[in-house]
Amino acid sequence: MYKSNMLAYDDDLKNITREKGKTQDEYDDTLNDLNNMKEEYGFLLEEKRKRDEISAIMAKKKNEQEAKMNKLINATEYIQAHWRGMLERKIADKARKGKKKKKKKK
Repeated sequence: MYKSNMLAYDDDLKNITREKGKTQDEYDDTLNDLNNMKEEYGFLLEEKRKRDEISAIMAKKKNEQEAKMNKLINATEYIQAHWRGMLERKIADKARKGKKKKKKKK
């Protein structure tokens, strides 16, 4: 009976050891997968950071270009308004001078 109990105990320990080995292998595989996922996640975060940085630079340049373009548009509107005003004043001056000459001739 002692031997049969010892054999049963040995069999139980062998089964437990095999199950522990399987569980340890599963744990190691899962740990490797987790480490790979962490590395991939870190890589993806770095790429996202770079994309965000590039998009921030692009937005800043776009805003600068829009500001320059608005300044140029305002300058052209100012020049055109004053040019047209000057032309109209010349036409008005000619029209006034023409009326004065007609009055003097009479």
